[in-house]
Amino acid sequence: MSPQEQLEQLETQKAKESEKRQESAVEEARRKQREANCETARTNLKLIQQNSRIRIEEEGELRYLTPEEIEEQKQQFEKIAEENCGEPAEG
Repeated sequence: MSPQEQLEQLETQKAKESEKRQESAVEEARRKQREANCETARTNLKLIQQNSRIRIEEEGELRYLTPEEIEEQKQQFEKIAEENCGEPAEG
């Protein structure tokens, strides 16, 4: 193998290693985002399950969610938890 070929092989190897490091950083960022989404969804699910009346601000006015809206929110948070936590949400 000529010195030029050795140099090209070394550069190719370095490029692959750099690409792997970059991919792992992206994967780590995604994992951290999933963990944050999971934690938020679980916290919100607990709040919904513990409180029978949930007040929200909508267009500058406070109002309570209807039981149907609460159920809809609960299903959304369960879906988010399922997608991000890796296991079904408790509850």
